[in-house]
Amino acid sequence: MARFFTGSKGHVVADGQTLDVLSWEATPTCDLQENTHSGTNGYKTFNAGNLGMTGSVTMNWDAEANPTEDPPDLAPGSSITLDLYLEGVGTPFIDIATAFIRETPIVVANGSDVTITVQWTASGEWVMPIGDF
Repeated sequence: MARFFTGSKGHVVADGQTLDVLSWEATPTCDLQENTHSGTNGYKTFNAGNLGMTGSVTMNWDAEANPTEDPPDLAPGSSITLDLYLEGVGTPFIDIATAFIRETPIVVANGSDVTITVQWTASGEWVMPIGDF
């Protein structure tokens, strides 16, 4: 029988500190290098290039702690380590050794909690969960 991750226990560890998150997203990417030439009969052709990853983490703004201050420093330009867990600690996670914070939009909507979303880009290697869980 299949066993699915619920996501309701998923969390993020940034620089060793566990963040209470509403959601997180990670998007593995690949650069495409065009190598079209006269022998491709008018069709574009590509090679896979460098791998990358971008993503986001969305949290409620904690009135007791400013998430753009240390620790962790989630302000644009900061560098952090990220572990993106599918469920709780001890479950599979995406391991990102270095991520740079690009943006931290804050959303204030009438009738809902104030949220902050950290937009990040991985720098260097990252590891996807592997094996049986």
